[in-house]
Amino acid sequence: MSIKEFVAKYDLDHGDAKNLVPLCYPAPDIIDDILGGRQPVELTVSRLRSANSLPILWAEQRQQLGFSA
Repeated sequence: MSIKEFVAKYDLDHGDAKNLVPLCYPAPDIIDDILGGRQPVELTVSRLRSANSLPILWAEQRQQLGFSA
């Protein structure tokens, strides 16, 4: 689905939708930790949403988001 289709389907702002795209690709263990409530205390929804330059490399993602190595 393109961003345009996504925006139309979910009635979102185009800019907001583009900012959400990087959140589709976090490391699997980061997702597990967040779903299990084991994320760093400083990793808030606001901080995660503003991480629109989330690195591709999982090790760099962990570092940027405050997970231990």
